[in-house]
Amino acid sequence: MLDELRGELDEHVTPLLRDILEDTQKLLRQEFALAKVEVREDAKRLREVFGYSIAAAIATALSAGLLAVSAALLLVAWFPWLQPWAAFAALAFVCALSSVVLLQLVAKKSRSIRVFPDQVLESLREDAQWIRGQTFT
Repeated sequence: MLDELRGELDEHVTPLLRDILEDTQKLLRQEFALAKVEVREDAKRLREVFGYSIAAAIATALSAGLLAVSAALLLVAWFPWLQPWAAFAALAFVCALSSVVLLQLVAKKSRSIRVFPDQVLESLREDAQWIRGQTFT
């Protein structure tokens, strides 16, 4: 009697468990494929933005350097008693102060950047709920 019941239980439960595992594997494969596509798209956009950012940073640094030299020379021309090194030092201090302010702004803004794609995380949460529903009901 017990062997018949065990055999009948194995007959019905084993296919159910196999189906649940296959569905879970399929879902995980789909989620990883979605994550891979999202990461590729984000990486492509990031490379493009990064390239433009590097070019802009180089142009900005050159412009800022030339403007700083021009401003220091202008200060020396306006104030003949001012030593050139003092004019350059004053402008270097102003530039350093503005750099600190800008770096603090960057740090504040960078905290809001998400590392993981939102769609994948939400989809994985839904899958986990579905799996729990399949295994505990």
